[in-house]
Amino acid sequence: MMKHIKLLLLLASLSCLSLHCKKEEKDYFSILPPATQSGKETAGCIVNGQVWVGSMNWLDWLPNGRFLLQLEKRVNYGGTSHISISLYDTVKQAGVYEISDNTLYSSIGWFGWDDWNGWYTRYRTVNNYKGYLIVSRLDTQQRIISGLFYFDAIEANTSDVVHVTDGRFDMHY
Repeated sequence: MMKHIKLLLLLASLSCLSLHCKKEEKDYFSILPPATQSGKETAGCIVNGQVWVGSMNWLDWLPNGRFLLQLEKRVNYGGTSHISISLYDTVKQAGVYEISDNTLYSSIGWFGWDDWNGWYTRYRTVNNYKGYLIVSRLDTQQRIISGLFYFDAIEANTSDVVHVTDGRFDMHY
């Protein structure tokens, strides 16, 4: 009889834990801006398991049609974190673009942290740490670009890796 009670308590505990995990996952993604395609000027992602929503975001078309997405988040206790995706490929239509190497003629993903006291940590994609930018809408009439992104990047001095996942952006250009 005691064995059955312990088993029931264990199962009840696991059920509660399972429900709690599902609730956290739902709340976790509800903080991110939705993945829209209407030029809402939003951007966000998950950085090493933490929600990261850009507060100042912009894009730029570089010479020869190259694409640059800049996201910035300032924090209350001082400092700024940045996400930057620079595509060497010419972006002329919706599609999938690889973010990988760190050579002069490649597409690069960056994640950086600046504490405003001169300390800056920069992570960047390289051949073994890469990702993708998926442009889901490129509307040249309304000048809207929207999509998703994810990448892994490494800090050269420490070999620490940052995981940028579930990224989304919806902006005018």
